[in-house]
Amino acid sequence: MLDPGLGHSYVDDWAPGIAAKNVHDVVTNSKSWQLDEKGLTIIFQTNAVACRICTPAPLALRWADLKPYLNPDFQIPATTVPSGGRGSPGRLKPE
Repeated sequence: MLDPGLGHSYVDDWAPGIAAKNVHDVVTNSKSWQLDEKGLTIIFQTNAVACRICTPAPLALRWADLKPYLNPDFQIPATTVPSGGRGSPGRLKPE
């Protein structure tokens, strides 16, 4: 929502279903994920789900909130590779 006080969202002008498809495409693409000791953060690239100026902030989900949906054998990552490090930003460091 651009301005909650105005009651107008950037998706109001899109054809039905387009916003949902765009968000689905981002959140199901592991290249949009950053995993670290705090949780999973989904990064929305510019123009992926909204206009350039409307790009949503990253969505952070804590491991405690995700636990019911995770494989019981899942190991919470200890660190991530910083930007410019080996691999892409947010990719797990090889052990």
